[in-house]
Amino acid sequence: MLVENAEKRKKIQKKIKAEFTKEGYLKGYFEFVVRKKKGISFIDYNRILFEILKSTKVGLGNTETRYIKGVGASPGNVIGKAKIVQNPHLAKLLKKEILVCKTLTIEFIPLIKKALAVISEQGGLLSHATIICRELRKPYIINAIGITKKLKNGDKIEIDATEGVIKKINA
Repeated sequence: MLVENAEKRKKIQKKIKAEFTKEGYLKGYFEFVVRKKKGISFIDYNRILFEILKSTKVGLGNTETRYIKGVGASPGNVIGKAKIVQNPHLAKLLKKEILVCKTLTIEFIPLIKKALAVISEQGGLLSHATIICRELRKPYIINAIGITKKLKNGDKIEIDATEGVIKKINA
């Protein structure tokens, strides 16, 4: 975003600790939220992602079905039943179900809202679906390689989305 007025740049720098290029462009990857009474809020994910994910340990996964490693994209710990979803338009979730899918897209938003947590085989830390999970405070693990084949519907699992670990409780 270009901010040509030097005074406005100074105010923005002071208020959100922002940086500008010498041409006057605001540095960073910003998302914004519009709230009725609070106005517009800006979030620079380049700065806050480090804080959110600094304790995340990246793993390549595990071939055993009792312990599966992914990458924590939205922190939290929960225990629930796995619900593997291929088509978000046909699926329904019950209470205490953890949404498990290959790739989380915006079509899954109604299911994300109902889910106790989310696990996907693919994903990115800055994808829209990941940001939605963080905004809704839903624990989310991405890059859990082969999770849709390693789990069955109804498997009781424990997830630690801060560390990116999925454990099967019932063997």
